[in-house]
Amino acid sequence: MAVAGAVVGSFFGGIYGFYALGISGGFLAGGILGAQIFPSKNEQGNMPQMSNYPVQRSNKGTPRPIIYGADRLAGNVIWMGELQTIVTSSSGGGGGKGGGGGGSEVDTITYKRSFLLSLCEGSKDVTRCWKGKEEIAVSSFTQFSGDDNEGIADLIDETLGADYKTDCCVYFDNFDLGSGQALPNFVFEVRDATVLSAISTVEDLQAMNDDLDGDYEILCDIVGEGESFTRVGTDATPFTGSLEGNNHTISNLSITSDKSMSGLFGKISGATIQNVKLEDITLTASDDCESFGLLVGYADTSTITNCFADGDIVSGANTLAYVGGCIGSSEDSTISKCGSDVTITVENASYHGLFIGGAGADTTITDCYAWGTMTSTIGTSDETSGGFVGSVDASVVITRCYAKGIIQGQSDNQVLTMGGFAGEPVEESAESAVFADCFWLNTMNDKAYAGEDEQQRINYVSS
Repeated sequence: MAVAGAVVGSFFGGIYGFYALGISGGFLAGGILGAQIFPSKNEQGNMPQMSNYPVQRSNKGTPRPIIYGADRLAGNVIWMGELQTIVTSSSGGGGGKGGGGGGSEVDTITYKRSFLLSLCEGSKDVTRCWKGKEEIAVSSFTQFSGDDNEGIADLIDETLGADYKTDCCVYFDNFDLGSGQALPNFVFEVRDATVLSAISTVEDLQAMNDDLDGDYEILCDIVGEGESFTRVGTDATPFTGSLEGNNHTISNLSITSDKSMSGLFGKISGATIQNVKLEDITLTASDDCESFGLLVGYADTSTITNCFADGDIVSGANTLAYVGGCIGSSEDSTISKCGSDVTITVENASYHGLFIGGAGADTTITDCYAWGTMTSTIGTSDETSGGFVGSVDASVVITRCYAKGIIQGQSDNQVLTMGGFAGEPVEESAESAVFADCFWLNTMNDKAYAGEDEQQRINYVSS
């Protein structure tokens, strides 16, 4: 209806010379009219709004979605059996006028068909299903969770079944189509097949230290009372499980540590963290430590997706390396769709950035951003600050990221190198690092001492 309204609006807008206004007004009028004629209902969260309603497909080569946590989606019809025609005869009632004579036979034709739909890639459970707007029982079909799916080959062509062994699929056997031959539109709710331990309190968060290889999900916003929180995972015993935040917020926690690798998570290794939001978190680092970030201190061979960190980081008085707003440092990890809005105050610290302190070898960072203010004071060692990242190592790839904030530094006798986006490479081999489509809009002060042979500040970008 909105599109139809746009056509009408653009027509009348064109008459009066306001074509763009006509389109905009037409979309608005059409949207309002459509909402009145076809109101979308989302009572008790049963179905998504019409604008987000998933539509079933039957396309070869369609990309298979990857679902994290839970989602509702339509499937792709990948196989259909022969259409079955069912003819049911019944008496048409009495004869003609006056009630004499026998009744005529009336045939009713209905149809049935078996079919298979691929929903998404990976091991999942189907927990609910709708046919159109009518919810139907999950017992109406056979589920294949994506763990090998050996049974598919027994139902359909064996070669085709082998192509979907790792997809979450559903099979309808002789489904009653009624009087029409077309398949109805099905919508499915799918969830991770892994059983996730529920987290709903600060105590639950802290208890992750009791099972560092567990799989967890946050069920609600968690609001602390400023209480002290102990990092989850250490250098000796890292967190190796997964955390699904479900886009909930963890707020008002205080983390104080005299150990390296600290944040909500200290060290993670082979872990997955996604959809977690941190707000009003305070991280205080003691002397002689390294790798501090509000979300993760040190990430090793891990994946961090769609996370955000807001708060303050304050360092100790002696040498502190790798301080980042979201992540302290990383190696061989993938970080995407994350952001930070932080205030960082460091003293005698080397390599710090508003998003990540040090991006180690084989780290990939994509679609991330950093806001905030970073203040550095040094006296005994050289220091490097970057609006987004403090230092980059070899084989680092950073794509479509940006930084905006204030970088302040002061030194009387040591080299303080500042960069609008990145500080500087850790070593010559870091020249192989790649920056693509990265931007910065940072304000830097003029109090940095650069030394006789050093550039005062750099925006390090590889060629």
